[in-house]
Amino acid sequence: MKPIPESKNVLNRIPYFIWLILFALNIVLVVFVIKPTIDQTRNQAQLETTDSFTPTTSPTITESVSEKMPTIQIETPFNDDQITEINGQNIYILSVSYQNKPKIYIYQPGIAPLTQLFDTPYHEIHPTISPDQTKIAYSAKKNGYWDIYIFDLENQSELRVTDTPAYDGSPTWSPDGQFLAYETYQNQNLDIFIQSLEDLSSKPIQLTEDLSADFSPVWAPNGREIAFVSTRTGEEEIWIARLDVIENRYSNISNRPNHIDKQPDWSTDSSTLFWSTERDGYPQIAGIRLNQLDNQTLFFVDGIYPSEKYSTLFYIQSEANTNFLTGISLINGNMILPSTYLPGNVYGLDILITETIPNGIQIAFQTGYTPKIEWDESENKEIYSSTGRAAIIPVENLDAPYPYFNNHVVEAFKELKNQTAELVGWDFLSGLERAFLPITDPASPGAVEDWLYTGRAFEFNPLTVYADLAVVVREERSGQTYWRIYLKSRYQDGSQGMPLQQSPWNLAARYNNDPISYETGGNRITIPQGYWIDFTDLALSTGWDRVSALPNWRSYFAGARFNQFVKSEGLDWFSAMRQVYPLEALKSPTPLPSITATSINTPTVRFFRSPTITITPTETPIPTRRPTWTPMP
Repeated sequence: MKPIPESKNVLNRIPYFIWLILFALNIVLVVFVIKPTIDQTRNQAQLETTDSFTPTTSPTITESVSEKMPTIQIETPFNDDQITEINGQNIYILSVSYQNKPKIYIYQPGIAPLTQLFDTPYHEIHPTISPDQTKIAYSAKKNGYWDIYIFDLENQSELRVTDTPAYDGSPTWSPDGQFLAYETYQNQNLDIFIQSLEDLSSKPIQLTEDLSADFSPVWAPNGREIAFVSTRTGEEEIWIARLDVIENRYSNISNRPNHIDKQPDWSTDSSTLFWSTERDGYPQIAGIRLNQLDNQTLFFVDGIYPSEKYSTLFYIQSEANTNFLTGISLINGNMILPSTYLPGNVYGLDILITETIPNGIQIAFQTGYTPKIEWDESENKEIYSSTGRAAIIPVENLDAPYPYFNNHVVEAFKELKNQTAELVGWDFLSGLERAFLPITDPASPGAVEDWLYTGRAFEFNPLTVYADLAVVVREERSGQTYWRIYLKSRYQDGSQGMPLQQSPWNLAARYNNDPISYETGGNRITIPQGYWIDFTDLALSTGWDRVSALPNWRSYFAGARFNQFVKSEGLDWFSAMRQVYPLEALKSPTPLPSITATSINTPTVRFFRSPTITITPTETPIPTRRPTWTPMP
């Protein structure tokens, strides 16, 4: 046996509790001394190398990983504390489509709910506040046509600015309040005109004369420039018209191919221009600082309709079937206005900042109509009604393979059908590609939970798209592909619909022998002429939501599902199925029936055995000449 070294003998003589104390002291040293020192060094290094802010409400989006967003420092008489205090007096003025009618609403967070400003039955869009904060200019359809109006917030008087059968919209004030620039649809094209408010009898001045569409003007606070959207390059981009020069008056500001740029807005000091941009349908808010030589495009948050007020950016968060109003500080990225649900599509946003609420606003808050902005699911908590399961009943005067609907949504479909026919001028929903789908029929490939089985969905006839009676606009929301449908109105005299300001998506382009169009599932086309009605907005107003495309939509045409709408009423798919079918019918390894590639013969069960009949005898290739005998033992 080898002797134990002296060093090991010494270690063995140290008591175990001493080892425990030394181990605990090492842990304390690492946790409370070494780690804080490392973290402090790391944070200091990050502060020294970071030159951009990241809003707390949404991640910063850049063109590439190498791009960084510099800190926005806009000269303003307000500091951060004052901005938060002023925000308490903000009155948000926006146009929201509720129950199939866009109206102007006012909203003061924490003080007054979303309230209708005018007690009238007319359609109202594109509100904008005058520079002195006393008037609102907007576009309304009061005599059957879209015209520009001015409403005085103090004495509640109204002034009509335009009176033409053509569409007039998107008014914007000059800084001195003496002129209005607006978009108008004349000679089958959108252009920008300027009207003097001192003399309404004077002829308006035409600012743009290009053959391409020019729209959405916004007057700069310095008074010398007007930003607008133009399709002069073949796609929507942000341009600027300089009013103090004649030569080289127009310049392309965004100049970003494969992007859809729209809804421009100036910063308070005219140094920064904001707009909403889309690439492959995904909405973001971008901006550019015009006083810098590099003119680098900056990306801020996900949203549309930017409105900057004293270093605070307000905007609309656009989801697949809902919209939210919110705002962040451009100085530190803090949330100024928490996301507020809006009960419909948005057609304009502006903010009134004042210490005293105008008389017209006060009266509207006291007597105005407040829409129902939250869905009440109490009626849908129970899967079964008092009379049992829901019934699938037929719908009269409906052309479809199975013209049936769930009895809970039959009246809602009839309402959508009648309203669409009234607004568009022709019965768009008289014939459907599919309505109710029996559980015995196969679903579309990839559609595991098809709402057509519930009787709560329908698919309109896609032939209307091929006949140029409808167009499809691609939109990306929450990582999924959705579609917005516009219908061509029957009467193209300005009494129905509005000019289209979005480039449609041609799903049929995949069949044009173009590899790129085939891989992308289609391509964008130029904005068509004429007046169009947003059917998706109309459907959402009556509770019919659009559905996302299937992941295989680029290679499988029916997977796009651009023509399917669902009225779920707060139910998930399984609960909606249980309204119609017993639970036993849904318990299956395969949730939906699938097509069997080859037929399988089911044997017939019999209580006796029958002889097998040989139809054709088997021949021996070489006949046996003599039989073979087995010898006896």
